[in-house]
Amino acid sequence: TKTSRLNFALCDIKQFGRTEIAYKLSKDVFEDLCKVYNPSDAKIIYAIAIIRAAYGNITNREINRKYQCSFFSEQFPGIGLSSSNISRFLEKLGYNYRYIKQFIQNRIDTVSPGSTIVIDGMLKNCSSKTSDFTKWSWKARTKGVQNISVLYAFDLNKKEPIASKVFQGNTLDTMAFNRFIDEFSLNNCLIMGDKGIFSKESLDKLNTEKKNVKNLFPIKRNDKRIKALELSKYEMTFNSDEDIILCKKTKLNQTEFLYSFKSTNDYNQERRTYLDKVNREQNFNNELLQEKEKLFGTITFISNEDLSLKQIYDLYKTRWEIEEFFNFYKNIAELDFVRVQQNTSVIATEFINLISSIITSRTKKEFEEKGLTQRFSFNQIMERLSSANKYLDGTTKKWHYTSEKKYTDNIIDILNL
Repeated sequence: TKTSRLNFALCDIKQFGRTEIAYKLSKDVFEDLCKVYNPSDAKIIYAIAIIRAAYGNITNREINRKYQCSFFSEQFPGIGLSSSNISRFLEKLGYNYRYIKQFIQNRIDTVSPGSTIVIDGMLKNCSSKTSDFTKWSWKARTKGVQNISVLYAFDLNKKEPIASKVFQGNTLDTMAFNRFIDEFSLNNCLIMGDKGIFSKESLDKLNTEKKNVKNLFPIKRNDKRIKALELSKYEMTFNSDEDIILCKKTKLNQTEFLYSFKSTNDYNQERRTYLDKVNREQNFNNELLQEKEKLFGTITFISNEDLSLKQIYDLYKTRWEIEEFFNFYKNIAELDFVRVQQNTSVIATEFINLISSIITSRTKKEFEEKGLTQRFSFNQIMERLSSANKYLDGTTKKWHYTSEKKYTDNIIDILNL
């Protein structure tokens, strides 16, 4: 019997749009990989990251078919991405963690002086029964699915992640943060986080070991210094996005400041939420309400950066960028589930997911800057790019662009693909 001539690797119509935008915006990432890995290994890492960025968190079994059926396989030909090859490669990649660390440190070193870096963590579902990273987090027990924890550092200036590190699912954010800043050298930037990762230990570590790094963290509402320094006796107001903010700044010591704020909008919202609860439960207490009202809408920061109250509050408002990134990561890019089993494979998978998230963040930013998100969602744009293909002319052996829809042609033109 004759062998079939039909083969995905030899197909002469290949999907172009989704991988092309990912490739166009990440050529420097491949160059950075080649500075750490040999070219053949760099190509495998890059190819998996491109396919995941273009198609979401598909299984290792699906990656090879997506690769063979995309025009990216013509730009980076001959990469072996079978499921078994990927499994073996991930294990080797994770075992050689020093190269992962070097790649991430190289990215951190490119951060522009004065940049603002937000560090925060998220939990991801993990199906592994053998990995030490898979643990019951406090959230997982209510859902019945074990987690791993991943800490991300996000550059607010570039609007993309610069670093990540995976931890056990039950690791406290404060502990993860301390290990993160121990492992990676951050310089000439401002590090911002939330109450979950803030601790006195981490602040002392930053102030003593990272003297050229500024920091900005919220403190708890019941922190004794707020009452002792009368930070609720506000001294000025300013406008912020249809909100009126009461505020006060106090010098804590030679190097640190406390910045206290009360949002009128947040005060009204929190007060309404509290009274709704009291009304449902019929347990009104006027003295308790008066105590609560002192706290509603308030947030206080500690920082070694001497800025105006408005500058500090504006920095705090930009923190939503990482919340949006996490939402995008989980619900749009669909990178929120881990299927591999071994510890080393989990490390390798999250490293490649970091690269994919860099690419998808750039793609999202490109869509916004080109004005496409005013009309379409991210997924709608990617869906339209799916109908942009290239076909091989059997006579000239050249590839030509083709699409089924005029609006796809318009998007291709706008993105200059």
